[in-house]
Amino acid sequence: MVLLMDFLEHIPEPVNFLLDIKEICAEDTDLIISVPTPRYSKVFGQDFHLEVGHVCDGFDIHSLTQVLKSAGFEVRSVDYNTGLFAQIFCYLMYNLGSLLPKKIMMIMGWLFALFRKLDVLNGPGISCSMFVVARRGKA
Repeated sequence: MVLLMDFLEHIPEPVNFLLDIKEICAEDTDLIISVPTPRYSKVFGQDFHLEVGHVCDGFDIHSLTQVLKSAGFEVRSVDYNTGLFAQIFCYLMYNLGSLLPKKIMMIMGWLFALFRKLDVLNGPGISCSMFVVARRGKA
């Protein structure tokens, strides 16, 4: 298993990186990938998006599938991570976090986890991030 958590959006050539990863992976290796969707900068703001070093505006499932396919990986599952309600907590945590006491931030983190699980308003057009599991295709 290879974990690529909030990474691919920070590199200019993700296909080349994934090709290098493929060279060291067995055929049954799973990639667990977390990436922002194009909605990310709309919710968190373009300044924050650039400040954290994103070199692309995120991935939708089609663009990420194409990147993975070009590198020889196949998408096995997709899970959207931040629906409408969870985005409120994300926005508050990222934009007000430095102003709030640590205990309040900890409570907000727990609430985020709860809202993420209960968030029925979630999916491709709503979420700011997604998790994808991909597997190396047969050579």
